[in-house]
Amino acid sequence: MSTGDDTDKLINSLCEGHHKVRCLMPPHVRAVLYFILTAAYVFGLVFSHGLRMDWQERLTDIFFMTDMALAAAIWISALCAVAWLCIPDMRGQGWIKILPVGLTSVLILVEIGRGGMEGMNFSFSHGTCFEGGLLMGMVPLALVAFMSRGGNTTSPYWMAGMNALAVGAAGYIGLRLLCPMDDVGHGFIMHFLPFILIGAAVALLARKLFRW
Repeated sequence: MSTGDDTDKLINSLCEGHHKVRCLMPPHVRAVLYFILTAAYVFGLVFSHGLRMDWQERLTDIFFMTDMALAAAIWISALCAVAWLCIPDMRGQGWIKILPVGLTSVLILVEIGRGGMEGMNFSFSHGTCFEGGLLMGMVPLALVAFMSRGGNTTSPYWMAGMNALAVGAAGYIGLRLLCPMDDVGHGFIMHFLPFILIGAAVALLARKLFRW
């Protein structure tokens, strides 16, 4: 028997009993899909509850628009990181996961700067924001986390962090469109805290959620 026949026999024996698997969608396609699903959920909640009364006036507020632009950039870049993290080596695009972290740092610094200018009023009024944040975050997080489990990440904690940043930024946009309060202190407690708690919970479960 020739060496070629031996090789073919070995390959056939190794492949015996194995079935075809569906290939993972390209990262950019998954990122778009993640965005559509999370946007549909968050904005569906926003429009079902009704936009804040002064939403048109807020469109001329530089701080409000800066918040929204940074949050949108975090949302999109974190979803891209989730999509690429599904691939073990991220196809050599490891820098993608750094971008949402940097943008989040900028958003926090902008809020701290605004707090220094306007003052920090740590108000617990309009307390439905906290529950609303959890509602806006939990369902998209479960959805994106479930879909991203289809890949084979080698960085479960990065994956958990990017999932949390993505849904946190999307939920933050939703709360800013609903909540009539623009105080920085209120924003830190009622708009940021729900997503910090969600992120902490996901981090604790990272190795169980995102494993091969």
